[in-house]
Amino acid sequence: MKLFNSSATDVSVIIPWGNRPELAVTLAANRAEFESVGAEVLVVNCAGDGEMLAAAIARSGCRNVRHAFIPAPKFNKCLTQNVGVSLSRGGVIFLLDTDIILAPGFLKDALAHVSADSCATVERVAEKEATKRAPSYLLSMSQTTEFTCRDGRVIRFEHERVYFEDGSEAGPGLVVMRKEDFRAVGGMNSKLQGWGYEDLDLHLRLNAVQGITMTRIGRATHLTHGDDKRSLAGTNKIASHQLNVAICYDNYARGDFMGTYAADVAKWSPSVVEHDAAVTAANTVNNTTAMVAGV
Repeated sequence: MKLFNSSATDVSVIIPWGNRPELAVTLAANRAEFESVGAEVLVVNCAGDGEMLAAAIARSGCRNVRHAFIPAPKFNKCLTQNVGVSLSRGGVIFLLDTDIILAPGFLKDALAHVSADSCATVERVAEKEATKRAPSYLLSMSQTTEFTCRDGRVIRFEHERVYFEDGSEAGPGLVVMRKEDFRAVGGMNSKLQGWGYEDLDLHLRLNAVQGITMTRIGRATHLTHGDDKRSLAGTNKIASHQLNVAICYDNYARGDFMGTYAADVAKWSPSVVEHDAAVTAANTVNNTTAMVAGV
C-alpha cells in the first residue's frame, strides 16, 4: 500500500459549488487540514454566481484555492466533479462537499489508505445541529448490498452505516482516491439528477471494475441545513433518490459500470472558465479567525 508524498501537485481537493455561501466557513475551518498535505483546492462552480464564489474564497483566507466555472443551465454535482477532476493537478483526488468540516488529521490518515485496491472515506459525519437522541442498546447499524454477476463476479458495497449514540453516519460521498482509478470507472454519472445515490454508485463501480474497497476513517461535521439547500430537480429527497437508484440499477442490469467522465469533459471543457489560486489580503485573516470560532 503506497503512502503518497505530500506536495502541491500530489493531492487535489475538489469541491462542487452552486450558490452556497457557507463555503467561506468550511474553507476557513479546513485550511490547516489542506495545508498539512500541501493540497491544492479546486472549487468548481456549476451554474452559480461567480461573484458570490470569489467573495467566499477571499473571506475564507484559505490559500492555494483555484476555481472554475461551468456554464451549465443548472447545477449537476456529478458533472461538476467530473470536470473538476479533469482540471485537477494531483495524482490523488479528494471529493469534498461544500458544507463539511474535517476533523484534524483526516487527510494524512486517509492518504495512508490510498492504493491500487483501496480508497478512503470518512467513517463518521455528525450534524452540527444534532438533535438529542434517546439512549439505545444498539451501537450501530450497517447495510450492505451484494450482486452476483453472470461472469462470476461478486460485487459488494455498503450503502448505509449509522451510529446510534450520536446519530452520525458514514460519509460515502467524501472519497480520497487515485485519480487514475476515478478515470478508469468513467468518473461520476452525470445522468443522475438531483440528490442521492451518486456517491454509492461510485463505490459500487469502483469495486466492480477496479476491485477497490473502501476504508472508513476519521470524523467530520456537516453544517446542518434544510432541503432548500439541496439540488432536488423539482422533486423531494425520497423521489430524487429513488429515480437515481432506478437509473443505476438499469445500468448494472445491462452490465454497464461506467460513468460519463469522458463525455462530460469533451462537451464542457471548451467552455469552462478557470481562475488561478486566490491571493488573500492580509485583512481577511481576522475574518477567518472569527468564522472558525463561530463554527
